[in-house]
Amino acid sequence: MRYYLRVGDLLCNRENGAVAIVTRITGRYVHFQLLSNDFDEKIFVLSTEKATKKEIYYHLDKGEIEIHYGSTKRRRTRKTIVTEYY
Repeated sequence: MRYYLRVGDLLCNRENGAVAIVTRITGRYVHFQLLSNDFDEKIFVLSTEKATKKEIYYHLDKGEIEIHYGSTKRRRTRKTIVTEYY
C-alpha cells in the first residue's frame, strides 16, 4: 500500500547510498536531513534539503527511492500515482 509521508519516515536510494529522514512537511514541500556519501573521499555529508511532494512521490512510484515508514498506524492511503512532475 502507498501512504502519505510523515515526519520520521526514512527515504533510501540504493543506487548511490543516500539516506534521508523527513523532518518537516509543508503544503508543497518535504524537508529532510540527507546523509550522502562522497565516493572519492569516503566521507559522509549531512545536509538539510527540501523537495516538492510531487517530485518525491514521482520517484517513489517509479521505484527509484524506497521508503521505510516510521509507523503505519493511523495513516491515510495515497490513491493517486504521480506519473510526471515539472
